[in-house]
Amino acid sequence: FSAGMMNKDLKLANECAKQVNASTPLGAMALNIYNKFCEEGNDNKDFSAISKVIGKDEYFLSTVTNGATSDLSVPK
Repeated sequence: FSAGMMNKDLKLANECAKQVNASTPLGAMALNIYNKFCEEGNDNKDFSAISKVIGKDEYFLSTVTNGATSDLSVPK
């Protein structure tokens, strides 16, 4: 299961949550993290490959601060 497919599924889940006015802050954060991971050219890697970078503080912090997750909004 590729990171790109995970990213697609997270986008779909986020869209569904918005339709029913459900707050999904962890889903929004996961979507921001996978968006960044895929934008860096990792969309064809297995979704678990994110575990090699997610534990690095600088990767996580740059995703949280640059991905507008301070308010847990999701990029369009």
